[in-house]
Amino acid sequence: MRKETFAQLAEKLDSLWADVLKADRDKALAPLLPTSLVEQIFKSSTRSYAYALITQLLAKYDDPERDARCIQKAKGSDDPARFDARSMCSHVVVPWERSIGSPLGLSTDPYVNNSLRVSDFSPENRGAQRQKEDWDALVQLLELVQRHPNLAGPILSKCLLIVRQLREDQQVEYPTPQRASLGDCLKAVDRFLQTPSGGARLQLLGFAVFDALRLTWNVFDEVLTSPVNVSDKSSGKAADVVCRKNGQVVIACEVKDRELNLEVLDAVINNARLEKVRELFTLVRGKDLSHEESISGRIDREFKHGMNVYLLDCDGFFALVLALIGEPGRQHFLRSVIDGMTHMNLGYDTRREWSRILAEF
Repeated sequence: MRKETFAQLAEKLDSLWADVLKADRDKALAPLLPTSLVEQIFKSSTRSYAYALITQLLAKYDDPERDARCIQKAKGSDDPARFDARSMCSHVVVPWERSIGSPLGLSTDPYVNNSLRVSDFSPENRGAQRQKEDWDALVQLLELVQRHPNLAGPILSKCLLIVRQLREDQQVEYPTPQRASLGDCLKAVDRFLQTPSGGARLQLLGFAVFDALRLTWNVFDEVLTSPVNVSDKSSGKAADVVCRKNGQVVIACEVKDRELNLEVLDAVINNARLEKVRELFTLVRGKDLSHEESISGRIDREFKHGMNVYLLDCDGFFALVLALIGEPGRQHFLRSVIDGMTHMNLGYDTRREWSRILAEF
């Protein structure tokens, strides 16, 4: 195959992967499609089968005329249905799998494995396999796709969903540094927030900074947060981050990784009122200056009703708190970011990026 063909295949695989990342985590194949066979192949101790399944399905998805069972193209053959699956895998599937964190095991050339040194995925080659039942499942799947090319896309998407699950289940190590200067911590915060996250990363850092206050000064008994896609009302919390002392809410903190206007602030205050909050922090990364007067008026009005509302720029707030709590507190902050990712059920990309940021301290 030409380099242009590999590039096109890589684009298609990237596009399918992007769709899978947006999909429901528990999405399943449509009824009557062979979910159990796909899962069996990914559980096989012969790891090359998983790479092979993705490769063969991608080939068929890209060109329905290709033979999904083909591994090698015979020398001198001009049959358009046959192709070099090994080259496709090593130039497209392997680099992609490495780029997403190697959830399949970081093979450099899966088709070099003795089990795949055959011409086709066929029953005739069963004798060369150690995991014969898994080979049968693979052959059965590819024969099905060969008969029904329209199934290549849906089954490939199921494969990628399994890859996503494997990746999210990977253990990420966090090399927390032994020293934590204010400057290094603020650089880490800034770098971490550069990736758009729909507010999840700012909420995580908001949790971590209040949890660092708890651990350093013992001003709270507990600091709570929830996944970013769970509303404060449904979670039973007054805001994104809640600090409690003796069972009572001491501080509620709402984070807004977008422009704050009067309508948004009004909703935040009304929710906090329901939980009888007296101290409400709102950390923002920007606000609509055209509403400045009305926002100030709304805050003043709420003060008269018994709630202190603090509208704070997150960068300045993080800098002040991380300076006040000193280096031990900053160490707590770095570790609380890690704990918060578990509380918020954040995905692999976020966890891996924080790990890389810590490694570069």
